[in-house]
Amino acid sequence: ALGIGANTAIFTVFNGVLLRPLSYPDADRLVAVQEVVPKWASFGPALPVAAWHFREWRKQSRSFDGLALVAGLSFTLTSGGDPELVSAQRVSATLFPLLGIQTSLGRTFTEEEDRPGSDHVVVLSDRLWTRRFHRDPAIVGSEITLGGAPYEVVGVLPPDARIPTENQLESTAMVTSAVSLLNSEDTPADLWKPFAIADSDLAIMAEFNFACLGRLKRGVPLSQATADLNVIQSAIAGTLPEKTELRAIVSGLQEQMTGSSRASLTLLLAASGAVMVIVIVNLANLLLARTSGRRRELAIRAAIGAGMARLVRQMLTESLLLAAAGGLLGALAAQWALTAIVWKAPLDVPRLRDLHMDFAALALAALLSMSSGVLFGVLPAWGLARTDPQRALKSAGHAVTDRGGGRVRRLLISAEVALGAMCLVAGGLLLSSFVRLIHVDKGFQTGRAIEIGLGLPDVRYPDAASHVRFVRELLDQVQTLPGVVAAGISNRGPLSGEGSNLSINVEGANLPSAEQPIVDYRTVTPGFFRAMGIPVLEGRLMAESDRDRPVAVVSAQAARRLWPNQNPIGRRFQLG
Repeated sequence: ALGIGANTAIFTVFNGVLLRPLSYPDADRLVAVQEVVPKWASFGPALPVAAWHFREWRKQSRSFDGLALVAGLSFTLTSGGDPELVSAQRVSATLFPLLGIQTSLGRTFTEEEDRPGSDHVVVLSDRLWTRRFHRDPAIVGSEITLGGAPYEVVGVLPPDARIPTENQLESTAMVTSAVSLLNSEDTPADLWKPFAIADSDLAIMAEFNFACLGRLKRGVPLSQATADLNVIQSAIAGTLPEKTELRAIVSGLQEQMTGSSRASLTLLLAASGAVMVIVIVNLANLLLARTSGRRRELAIRAAIGAGMARLVRQMLTESLLLAAAGGLLGALAAQWALTAIVWKAPLDVPRLRDLHMDFAALALAALLSMSSGVLFGVLPAWGLARTDPQRALKSAGHAVTDRGGGRVRRLLISAEVALGAMCLVAGGLLLSSFVRLIHVDKGFQTGRAIEIGLGLPDVRYPDAASHVRFVRELLDQVQTLPGVVAAGISNRGPLSGEGSNLSINVEGANLPSAEQPIVDYRTVTPGFFRAMGIPVLEGRLMAESDRDRPVAVVSAQAARRLWPNQNPIGRRFQLG
């Protein structure tokens, strides 16, 4: 039961994540598109898409039935209850037809709405419609308030609608979209608004910010689509003032979404398969030993007329009944294990929320139980065929030494020990790596730190000055709360991946812009370092008196790479 349950649960994960086709019409034609800038290859082999380049692809490409941009963002929703921070996506109007997704209420976006100034319309998820608006059909056509601004609800998606997240469409975390710290980019969105490419999105080279999804025309292979886009990329690169190479990568959507999980899930499936082999070997050995104790009984059956076929059928019947019971219990154990896996698995495993026991998983459980039952019965029956019934009767079945059967059992035990040792070694190495990993010095202290995500409505806080006033008032109040030692604000949380990336020009280096290194930067208030327990190695941390001064704190690694064999304190640089 345990062996079948473990293998069925792991196979369900493997099949659901890697093998089952995506639930879109003609899913094999869906692709993800990324960009490559060779001069930045050391920073990121593949980058998100620049809106300028996307616009040119849509105008000139002949390989796609449609292309769409996707970007994450968050809104403060104040309609229908208490203020709530909700995860959202900016999407091109072409996205829903491209994925073959239709609304259960209302409609999706029109091309006219996918323009700046006309984009104050949204489509809701079934989850948000149920939780916040109690499935009221009158929500379609009404206005809700997002970020202090009115938006018209034009549609509601069905419960089974799945829109790929930004992380699933990209192989790098070089994303700078304004996603709240509270909402992971892998969190399903609660609402969608038109992308409406604005002038601020159209820097020709500076902003590689957006995920891109497309549908190939029938009969167009990935290689042809890639070559098509690369012709356009070369034309774009030719308009740049500096010599820069631009390329595109087109990959199947399923591979893009699940490829990063393939190695780990394959290893997990192999490990559970090894456990299943141990189970089968162990049961076969036990039944062989059990048959040795039943030699006299079987010899009597043979003496009163039971043929070899009848005896083999009896042994197979017993083992198949045993296997059937194990299979039923195994299917139940698999369901419990799958629930635990979905609950505890890492958030970055794609399609995790769609996993469920299906016919393929139940068929695997039945196949494992029946095939192992046949094997359990065949081995003892084979040993029985090699036994002399007369000798078994004369010795009452106790003193007979079956050297052949003993050799088989010793061979099975050796195989079982070898497989068990292999699994123990692999498990021990993984456990040792895990223990070392959780004790790595993260560079900050987590014991008493609390992170809170903030979303400021643009209507109430339209400019930087209003943001600054809010932040100062908030920090002044938080720092006076009982038990608060320090408080600070950062534009991105720790371990949140790359983002906010710019080139850095170190004074005296005089490198051309194409060769300047790219750094990840954070904007923080002075109390951030103390709140996070981050120590200073040289120099000092920022103070309130530095509020209007161009000063920065750099990481030890950045200091070593930007100013090798030099004291970085007092050095100057330009960011961007």
